[in-house]
Amino acid sequence: MHSARATMQQVNYKIPASILLICFASVFANSALHADTENTFDAVAPVLIRHCLQCHQGSEPSGGLNLTTAEKFAAGGDSRNPTNNRAVTASLLWERISSGEMPPESTLSDAELASIKTWIQAGTPWQDRKLHLFDMTTKQRAGTDWWSLQPLKQSTIPQDFRNELNPIDAFVKAKLQSSGLTLSPTADSATLFRRLSLHLHGMNPSQKNHVDLTAFNQRYNEHVQEFLDSPKYGERWARHWLDLARFGESNGFERDKARPDAWRYRDWVIKAFNENMPYDQFCRLQIAGDCLPKAGTDGTIATGFLVAGAYDDVGQSQQSAAMRAVVRQDELEDYVGTVSQAFLGLTTNCARCHDHKFDPILQSEYYALCAALDGVKPGRRNVTPAAVIAETEEEISHLKRQIDETRTRLNELESTIRQEVSKKLSKKQAQQTAVLQPVAHWDFNKDFNDTLGTLHGKAEGGAFLQDGKLILDGKQAHVLTESLKQPIQAKTLIAKVYLGDLEQGGGAAISLISEASKRFDAIVFGERQAGKWIAGSENFVRTTDVSAPAELPENESRQPVHMAISYQADGTISLYRNGKAYGAPYKRGNPIYYPEKTRIGFGIRLLPVGGNRMLTGQIEHASLYDRALTADEIKSLAMGQNFIRNEELSAMISKEQNASRERLRDKRNQLLKKNIQLRKQYAYAVQPRQPQPTYRLIRGNTATPAELVIPAGIASIQGVNPSFQLPANASDKERRKKLAEWITNENNPLFSRVIVNRIWQHHFGTGIVRTPSDFGFTGGKPSHPELLDFLANHLINSGWKLKELHRLIVTSKTWKQAITENTRGNQIDVGNRLLWRGNRSRLDAESIRDSILQMAGQLNESGGGPSYQDFRTFNFNSQFYEVLDREGPQYNRRTIYRMIIRSGRHRLLDAFDCPDPSATAPKRSRTTTPLQSLSLLNHPFTIRMSGHFAHRVRNEVGQHPIDQVTRAVQLAWFRLPTLEEREIFTTFVKEHDLEALCRALINSNEFLYVD
Repeated sequence: MHSARATMQQVNYKIPASILLICFASVFANSALHADTENTFDAVAPVLIRHCLQCHQGSEPSGGLNLTTAEKFAAGGDSRNPTNNRAVTASLLWERISSGEMPPESTLSDAELASIKTWIQAGTPWQDRKLHLFDMTTKQRAGTDWWSLQPLKQSTIPQDFRNELNPIDAFVKAKLQSSGLTLSPTADSATLFRRLSLHLHGMNPSQKNHVDLTAFNQRYNEHVQEFLDSPKYGERWARHWLDLARFGESNGFERDKARPDAWRYRDWVIKAFNENMPYDQFCRLQIAGDCLPKAGTDGTIATGFLVAGAYDDVGQSQQSAAMRAVVRQDELEDYVGTVSQAFLGLTTNCARCHDHKFDPILQSEYYALCAALDGVKPGRRNVTPAAVIAETEEEISHLKRQIDETRTRLNELESTIRQEVSKKLSKKQAQQTAVLQPVAHWDFNKDFNDTLGTLHGKAEGGAFLQDGKLILDGKQAHVLTESLKQPIQAKTLIAKVYLGDLEQGGGAAISLISEASKRFDAIVFGERQAGKWIAGSENFVRTTDVSAPAELPENESRQPVHMAISYQADGTISLYRNGKAYGAPYKRGNPIYYPEKTRIGFGIRLLPVGGNRMLTGQIEHASLYDRALTADEIKSLAMGQNFIRNEELSAMISKEQNASRERLRDKRNQLLKKNIQLRKQYAYAVQPRQPQPTYRLIRGNTATPAELVIPAGIASIQGVNPSFQLPANASDKERRKKLAEWITNENNPLFSRVIVNRIWQHHFGTGIVRTPSDFGFTGGKPSHPELLDFLANHLINSGWKLKELHRLIVTSKTWKQAITENTRGNQIDVGNRLLWRGNRSRLDAESIRDSILQMAGQLNESGGGPSYQDFRTFNFNSQFYEVLDREGPQYNRRTIYRMIIRSGRHRLLDAFDCPDPSATAPKRSRTTTPLQSLSLLNHPFTIRMSGHFAHRVRNEVGQHPIDQVTRAVQLAWFRLPTLEEREIFTTFVKEHDLEALCRALINSNEFLYVD
C-alpha cells in the first residue's frame, strides 16, 4: 500500500565523510584481511550491522564508505586515504568510538568496545562474507533471526499446570503466576450462552426453544457442538474472512460497476467454514483453485479471493501505455499485499520501491511474488459443474427445439399480423419512410456489399451469411468495409440485431472505426451495464450509461432488436430501441469529425480483433446516415421494418389474434426462462492470462526496469525453500500452484501462526500478537509465545480443522472467565494482555443488525444465492447507488448477504465501523461516537424493528405490562429483569407504550456489548 510505504522513512545518520575516514584510517589498506585471526570478525560483524550498516550500505553509502564486503571496506571512503596501523593508541577509529563520538545515535557497550579493540589489534581481518542489514535484528529493524520467521517450536506444557484439562489454561496460568495474578471466576451460564452465540454465530441466541440454563454446565460441550454444526457458524466466520479478502460486489473507483456474480465467492467461503474444510486446502484453493486438477468449479470460484478488491477499469482503459502499466503495478501490489498479509502476516507490498525498511524482505522478492501473480486478471468465469452440464445437456437440447418451434410459429403469426397492419398505415407515414435515404445500407441477403454505394464489406474471422443475416460468433467473426468516401460528423447508426448471448458484453452491431486513431462510435451491447445498450466510444468519452430496461427474455430480448443512435451537431446523443427512446438524450461534447480514412465494422467495436470487442449474434440489416435523424424519423423507420410496438399492434388486431399471440409469447418466455436456469453459471474470479516478463522496478518506477525476476518466495522465512524452480516463461498455472504450495507448506511457520492468532483475536478481542496482519518488526510481539506455537502445532496435528481450534478455545477456563475488576490486576496488567479476566467488546455492525432482526422475529434465515440489493441505481456517466431502507423478507436476511457496493455505503452499518471493502481489514475499529447513539435511536430500520419487537412480545405474552417487560428484557439481554428494572420499565411502558421500551432496549449497552 502506498500509505504504508509513505510512513517508512529511511533512517539516515549524517556522518561527515572526513570523520568516517579518519576513524577507519587504520584499517582501509590492511594487508591482513585474511589473517589467521579471522575469528575476531565474528564478534565485530554484529556490531557493524547493529550500529553502522544502516548508513554504510547500498548504492549511496554515507561518506562513500560501504561496509558490506571486505573489498568495499578496503576501498575506503570519499577521501581515498587509507592507512595501516595495528596500534590501538594510534587508531583514530578507537579514539572516536571510545570517546562516544561514534556511533552518533547510540553508545557501544564494554563488550562491543573490547571486540573492536581486539579486531584492530588483529589487523582488521574480514572473513569471506557479505554483511547485510537482514543478518540480524537491531533496534531499527528485523533480521532473519526475527521471532516470527523461525520454525515452530514444540511447546512443553508448564510443569506446574500439567493437570489442567485444557492446555490453554496451563500456559495462561503459568504466565499469570509469574506476574502474581490468577484467573477470574467463570461467568454465569446465561452470560456464557450468549457469549457462545455471539462468538460462533455473530448474533444473540434465538430463544425460539427453551434453554435449560440450570443444566448448561453439564451439557456445555454439547452446546458447543451444536453451535459449531449450525450453518450460522459459517455465516459468522465467513464475515471475518471477507474483511481480510476486501470483498466487495462492485469495482469501486469512478465507475463502480456492479459485479452480479461475485456472491458465489462469498457463498463458497461460508460453505468452506461450515464443512470444516482444512485450512491449508482453503487457502490453496483461493490462490490456485483453478490450477488444481481435482478442485473443479469450486476451485475456480475460490480464486475470487485474489480479485475481490477494487478494480480500476478507467485506469485499465487509458490510451497511454505508460499509465496502464502504472495501474497494472498498483493492481499487482494489491494482490501481493493481500496474499502476504492475509496468509503470512507480512507487509511485503512495502518493498515495492525499495528493500523493506523494517523486515528482511528484498525488493526483488516483492517482484518475485508479483511474477507469481502476474497471470491474474479479474473476470467472469463459467463455473457450471460438469455433472450439471451432463445432466441438463439433453434437456437443454429439447428445450432449444421447443423454443425454436415456438419462435417460428410466433414469428409467422406476427409477420402475418404486421403485414396486415402495415397495409393500414397512412400514406404519409409510408412516404416519410421512403424519403429517409441513408449514405450506406447493408441487407446481407446475398453478400456483404453496400446496396446504395461503394462501402462494400469483407468478411473476416469466420463471419458468414445465412438466411439473409450476418452470422457472428463473438470470437473473431466480423466484417470491415472499404474506407468512407466522404467525411462525416453528425450521423445516425442503425442495425437490426438478433443477440446470440444476453450475457456477452462489449461487442458492437455497427461501428465507425477511425483508421488513424483509436476513435470509434458504435452501437455496443452489455459493455458497462449487463444486458444494456450504449453509444460506445474510445475510453467512454462520448458514452453514458442508460436508465433503460436490460434485454431479458421477459421483454422479448430474443426477438430482433432495432437499435438506432443519432449524433447531433451540438453533441447531443440519443438512443432508440424498436423506435422508442432508450434512456434520456445526453450531451458529451461535440461529435467526432470522421475523415475519409474511416471504415464501418459489423460485429466488432474497434480494432484489434478479439477480447470483449466482438458481438455474438446475427445482423439482418444496417444503415449509416450522414445526419442525425429525428425521433419521429427513427420511429418511422422501425415501423417500416415491421417494428410496430406491442401496444400499438395489440390495438390494431382482433381478440383472437391477440389471444393466439399471447399464448405463444407466454410459452416462449416460460421455455426461455427454464433454459436460462439450465444454462451457464458464472462467478467473478481469476481470468488467467499468460504472464508477462517481470522486472524489478527501480524505485517502483515502471519507466526504469532493472533485472528480470522469476517467481519465488521470501528467503528469510525459515523452514521452506523460497525457490519455485520455474523458468521465466512459466505459465500462470505453474506459478500460482507453486506459490500456493510454498505458502501452505506445514513447515512455513508464519502460515499456521497467523491463522491461530486471528482466531484468538476474534475470541478475546486482541490477538496473542496485537497486529494480526503484521508479524514483522513494526507489529507486536506475542504475549504468550509458547501458547502461540502450541496452538499452531495443534491446528496442524488436527488436520488444519478450524472447528477443533474453536472448540479448544471456548472450552478453556480462560475463555469462560467473567468480566471482573480488581485493583491488583489493573495495577499489573491494565490492558489484560495476560488474560486475568474476560474482555468486554461491542458487537460489530452486522451482529447488531442481525440480532435486532432476530429479536424482532423478522430474521429471514435463508442462506446463499444472489445478494439482496437495498439500493437503487442511476447513471450519470458513472454508476451511482442510493441506499434505501427497504422492507420485506428478502431484505431481512443476514447482513452478510447484503450486496456490498463500494460507493453504496450503509449509514447505520458505517456508524458502527463496518470497514471499507476497498482495503483489507484484519481488525475492525471500535469507535464510540454520538452518531452511533443517534443512528440507532432514529434510523428508520430501528424504529420499524422496534414495532416488530413489540408486536412479537404482545403475541407471546399478551397485554399485561409486567409480562411484556419480562419477555422484552429476556429477548434483549438474555436474562430476567431485576425487581428494580421491572418496576421502572413497567412504569415506562404504561406512560410511553411498549414500542418505546423496545427501542430503548435496542440502544442499551447490555444489548450492544458481549460480556
